[in-house]
Parts: sequence; C-alpha cells; structure tokens
Amino acid sequence: MRSFDALVVGGGVSGIRAALDLAGMNYNVCLVEKEPFIGGKVAKITKTFPNLENPREDLVNDMEKLESDPNIELMTNTQMLGCDGSLNNFSTKVLRKARFVNESCDACGKCMEVCPEEIPNAFNGNLDTRKAIYIPFLQAVPKIYAIDEGGCTKCEECVKVCPKDAIDLNMKGTEEEIGAKTVILATGYDLFEPRGLYGYGDYEDVITSMQLVRMSDTDGPTGGKILRPSDGKEAKDVGFILCAGSRDVNYNPYCSNYCCTFTIKNALELKEADPTRNVYVIYIDIRTPFKGAEELYRKARESGVKFLRGRPATVKEEDGKLLVSFFENFIDKELELNLDLLVLAEASLPSKDSKELAKLFGIDTDDYGFFTEKNSRLAPIETKREGILICGCAQGLKDISLSVSQGSAAAAKASALLSRL
Repeated sequence: MRSFDALVVGGGVSGIRAALDLAGMNYNVCLVEKEPFIGGKVAKITKTFPNLENPREDLVNDMEKLESDPNIELMTNTQMLGCDGSLNNFSTKVLRKARFVNESCDACGKCMEVCPEEIPNAFNGNLDTRKAIYIPFLQAVPKIYAIDEGGCTKCEECVKVCPKDAIDLNMKGTEEEIGAKTVILATGYDLFEPRGLYGYGDYEDVITSMQLVRMSDTDGPTGGKILRPSDGKEAKDVGFILCAGSRDVNYNPYCSNYCCTFTIKNALELKEADPTRNVYVIYIDIRTPFKGAEELYRKARESGVKFLRGRPATVKEEDGKLLVSFFENFIDKELELNLDLLVLAEASLPSKDSKELAKLFGIDTDDYGFFTEKNSRLAPIETKREGILICGCAQGLKDISLSVSQGSAAAAKASALLSRL
C-alpha cells in the first residue's frame, strides 16, 4: 500500500488549490478525481464575475503545475470505495477505472479523426456532439485521450491509427489501497436539470445558464455566437429566469447562493457583446452578496438589461417565439415577453454521490446532502472525524474565489495536523 501525507478527493478548483498548497509545503499528496480530467465546472467558464475575467489561463497553469509536481500523484477516472482508520493512519480503497488509453498517448488526435461514433457532448451541455474517444478541451489535464465506454463500439479504428500503441480496448479497472495521514474532501457540486420547468425539455430554445456559458465560448458549440438551438438563428431577444429549481419547496428550498450574480454577469455579457440585443431578467429577489457584485448589478441596469420582478406563470411556443407570461410586482401588471431564447438559472445541488461518500468517510451530511461541519461558524472546514476536512462547494454553495480560499484553508489546517504527528 502506497501512503501519502494527504489524500485530496476532487479535482475542481478547491481540490486543486488544496493539493498545490500542501505540495508547496513539501507534503506528499494524492489527488483523486472521479472524472477522466480535472478542472471541474470552472474549466467550462470563460468569464467570471464581477470583472468579467477569463479564469481559464490561470486554471490551466494550476492544472499543469499540479500534474508536473513531484509531490503530487494525480489519479483521474478513479472512484472512492472505502475509508478506515483515523488521523495519521487512514486506509482508503479506490477503483481506478479503465481509461482505455495509457500514458504513452501524446494527444496527436489521429484516433479522434477516425472514430465513427458521435455522442452528446456533456462538456458543452449536450449542445453538440463529440467522438467516443475524446479530450474535452484543448488544454485539458491530463493531456491523454479517454474513451467513453458507453459510446464506444470497439470498432478498433482508433487502435489501427495510434502511432504510440496507447489504446487498449481490453483494459480493465484495478482496485488499489492508499494510505493517508489526512483527507480533504473537495467533491464540488452538481447542477439541477430543470426538466418540466418553464418549457425546458419541451422547447429547444429553453436552455440553462451553463449551456449559455458554453455557447458564449469561442471554442464552444456555436463558436461564441448566441444562437437558437431550434434553427441556428441569432438570438436577439433573450430572457433569463432566476431560481429555476431553487427556493422552491417542490424542488430545492435553499438559495443556490451565486446564481443571481452569475446571471447578472451573463446578461451583461450578452448586452455588451450586442447593445441592440434585448435582455430581460425575471427574478423573485436579487441577491448580490459578493465583492463587486452590487456594482455589477448597477452596471447591468445602466447598460440596458431590464430587470422584471415576478414569477413566470406560463411559457409557451408560438410562431417560432417563446411567449413568457408573468405578473410584474413593481408595476402591478401582467406582462408577456416575446423571446428568441430563454435561459434558466438552474439550481445547484450537492454532488450526487455526496451521501455515499459521507458514509464511506464516516462523516455527516445536512438535509440536502452537503457535508456538515464540526461548527458551521468556527470550524467550517472540519468534520466530526478528526483528520477529515471539507472545502469548496462540497461544504456548501459558494463562488469561485471562496472555493479556492477554502481549499487553501483546508491545506493549512491539514498542515497544522500533520505538523504535530
């Protein structure tokens, strides 16, 4: 059994920061990520609030630094199976699932060129397709192709053209035991699929915020153009609905925390890209608690983004347009918007395997599935099990900067624990 000073579970921005900070303090770290690539959801975003900065360059630098750091072992496509022991002596079991491509891959892309299978591209919100053998984006880490087992027919066309003999369609997963003195859980969050809400799933031109973000990326499914999925025409009248699945006892009763500011950023981005575009935000309340967020809200209003307070009653399609009807509370009047595109600010959820992971690691979750803290105010990154720490959105929903800060905090706390062993 190989042993490390720290095991970090989750390869999003919080887990990456925790691993890099610990490695910088000369601790040996193993980072486990269940997906074939690291970066989490931030890897999909090209502009962040409040300053519309592109996070990708810094994220890619951190990912590459992590991959090359001699103090860090990166295990992608790896599932946690169990955890026993205590501080200074945790014993964990993982399943390293088959990637079907080994480390001799140099990402030449010949395999993808000949792959005949097209499957929905989850990285782009299923707005386009990708091959069964893939890298999600050009700078992905690790820069090794992976094969989607569910979409692969094992036709062996990729095997025939690989100059490195890197593809093995008979590769099997392997179980391994890993020892760790401390554990940091940074498993992130999932996004609510608002199927059945406001026409999502019924009308092609009703999309989610993350789908819009991918559409806005020049490397995304539409080359950065805001197009209607139904006919590929440019969307000139765009509406947003906040709290799609949040603050609703029928779905998720809690506020998803960052959605208002994220939507304001998205709306402003659309308006600045095309000042002639009509952009509307329908909201229950506007919550802008982050640094610079209230200023961003004012800027969006001044740019011409129209904020309308109410909860939509109906969304229907008529003559190729989306008709959104609702009661506007401020003017005390029924309104109807005629839209080309409707964007739902979908709720954020605990990672779908958070409750199972909590059982594996002997910690608790709250009623919704987020990991619970030893003390929500005075010990927000500690759990009831000494030596097991939590950070990022696994602990509770928050923006990128707070997630990264908690990653550093978890690393600092882990270092304090390790220093006295």
